[in-house]
Amino acid sequence: MSRRWRILLWLVGVPLLAAVLWDRGQTIRWSGTSTLTVEFVVTDAETGQPVEGAAILIYDEMDSRHNEPPKPRAKTDRDGMARVISPHQRTGGRESGLRFTNTHYISVPVWHVWFAAPGFVETWPLSIEQDYRGAATRTGPRQAKLIIPVALRKVRP
Repeated sequence: MSRRWRILLWLVGVPLLAAVLWDRGQTIRWSGTSTLTVEFVVTDAETGQPVEGAAILIYDEMDSRHNEPPKPRAKTDRDGMARVISPHQRTGGRESGLRFTNTHYISVPVWHVWFAAPGFVETWPLSIEQDYRGAATRTGPRQAKLIIPVALRKVRP
């Protein structure tokens, strides 16, 4: 290897390696809370059209008694959408020393959700924690959104 290449390697490679090692060695772990907006988008499984007036029933494992039935929390609008706000969801992440890496995690509620609409088959409970863990996205400071699509099947006579 020529002398020029060795000098170039020392001038570029060593500082680059030092920067990467510094970045990985100096990480900050953080935690806090965010307000999570859960958007349910309910459609007809056959046509894909929005289902207006679908009831969203939620059983919250962290806030309910074991024998308590699920509570109606929202109804879909004419666009088939309903929003449920879950304040104070745990959030956390890790940021590296030179900010090459910056992760963000939002926990999702421990909810079991049923959907019911006139003329449609009521769904089995959907477990938000199991089915949508890690699916929430950050929308702003201390704000996050989780979109859950649901397709309902019509009742067959």
